[in-house]
Amino acid sequence: MKKYLNQTTVNIVALAGVVVWGVSLIGNSGTYTGPNEEMSKQMLMNRQLDYDLARLKNCGELKKYGIEYHPESPMSYLCADVIVVPLGE
Repeated sequence: MKKYLNQTTVNIVALAGVVVWGVSLIGNSGTYTGPNEEMSKQMLMNRQLDYDLARLKNCGELKKYGIEYHPESPMSYLCADVIVVPLGE
């Protein structure tokens, strides 16, 4: 059986792999603002909207039942800006 991979061949393949890997890293380090970055920004904005709506809904429901944070509580800022207005009254 003939031996195909000698040490020189293995070294050349390893060196070529490192060069390809390095070139791919250099190519990805640019200031590309393609669809992935825009998609990430949109997903972040969607998560912020979900958080704000959930906070408004939950704080409003709690305030309707008379449940509030103590003004000196470190978490009192969470619902401080939510105002409950009774409907039709």
